[in-house]
Amino acid sequence: MNAKRAHTEDGQSQIADVAASDELGCGHGLPGIFTGLKGAAAIHFQDFNSEVLRFLTVPNAKANLIKRSEERMCPIVRFFAGDWSEVHRLLLHVCSDSVQNREDFGTKDEGTDGYDIILMAETVYALSSLENLYKLIKKCLCRPHGLVYMAGKKHYFGVGGGTRQFLNLVEADDRPVQACCWSPAVEPARPGSFA
Repeated sequence: MNAKRAHTEDGQSQIADVAASDELGCGHGLPGIFTGLKGAAAIHFQDFNSEVLRFLTVPNAKANLIKRSEERMCPIVRFFAGDWSEVHRLLLHVCSDSVQNREDFGTKDEGTDGYDIILMAETVYALSSLENLYKLIKKCLCRPHGLVYMAGKKHYFGVGGGTRQFLNLVEADDRPVQACCWSPAVEPARPGSFA
């Protein structure tokens, strides 16, 4: 969260200009709600479990985004349940349909297929899911300006995943994505070499 906070303090308008953001493994949906409160036009929340969406994410989004929409324009909010190996089929279709030019609501901007921002918090805990997670990010991130914000632990004891393992996977890729990683450690947030 420190990496995201530092990024928005320096360039608050970058969140306000976001057409679409997606939070993967959203749980309570706090990072996605944050982008909505800062002005993102569309927010998609994804979790493996539909129960998590129904009992945690939807109530939080209603309480923090929809009820506060009287103060400003309410973002388009959608919820998706599914495994990272297959949910891209839904996310890409919906993202392509919902990302519209703000000045001309009938025309899609060129190059807007995908999310401007993908958010993840505590999603890199299991080694077995890292490859599918990274493939999903590559399929759903808007190129070339899309960013991924990841918060997590360096290592999750008992399951073996962590930010180090995920960053190693990304850095081994010949066409990596742009990301910013924050891990609760002594070191400050570091941008990944994911360009």
